[in-house]
Amino acid sequence: MRISRHLKFANVTSSLALLVALGGGTAYAATQLTGAGIKDGSVQSRDLANGRLGVRGIDVRDRSLGTIDLSRAAVTALRGKRGVAGVAGTTGTTGATGAAGPGGAGGTDGGTGPIGPGGASGAVGARGFSAWDPIPAGTTVTGPFLFDGPGGSDIGHTIMLPGSATTALADTTINFSAAASAFIGDPDASCLGSAPAPTAPTGKVCLYLSGTQNVGAATLVGYATPSLKKAAFVIGWTAAAGETQVWGTWAYTA
Repeated sequence: MRISRHLKFANVTSSLALLVALGGGTAYAATQLTGAGIKDGSVQSRDLANGRLGVRGIDVRDRSLGTIDLSRAAVTALRGKRGVAGVAGTTGTTGATGAAGPGGAGGTDGGTGPIGPGGASGAVGARGFSAWDPIPAGTTVTGPFLFDGPGGSDIGHTIMLPGSATTALADTTINFSAAASAFIGDPDASCLGSAPAPTAPTGKVCLYLSGTQNVGAATLVGYATPSLKKAAFVIGWTAAAGETQVWGTWAYTA
């Protein structure tokens, strides 16, 4: 027999009374009666001594009930006070780093900031080359020439050098190249360049003809100016009446 979890006075008391009547004495029931000797559900309230309803502590043998024989509320009431907290355990090892989360959305562009203060003035640069300065020795200067105007007489077209020649120019140092042309009157075999790439020996001006219009045969020559022999030279020719043109390039090496 297993005593019900919800033990009632009527059940236990009637069981005790019945065993006393059948077994021959109060002493036997008090010392020998156990739940195993009573059939489940056989003891009723009328079987208990003095007609009592319910079971008191004196009606149950000491240490004969287990928690299985008590109600859930009774078991809960038997709990003692909470004990003191135990010593904290050691810190566990650090877990692996989680995967990086998705990047956040880009912020809006900030407005243009104010203009910063101006920097300090730079050092003064070296003096540039002046047309009054001598052309450095060994330097070759080049340029184009073009004349387009009325003919009918001798024409003279002046070309200015970008600097001063190292020595005064002369008619013999200003010549056209020896390229075949019926219009050239002073060919110079030492002028070895071309109109696209003019060159000149040291101390000479070489003229390279690209084209002409209304120019007399063998009349194109170069010559020095009387007053600007270090600063300029002249290209001259004879043209019949009407428009005349002469164009090409030149070179001078100081």
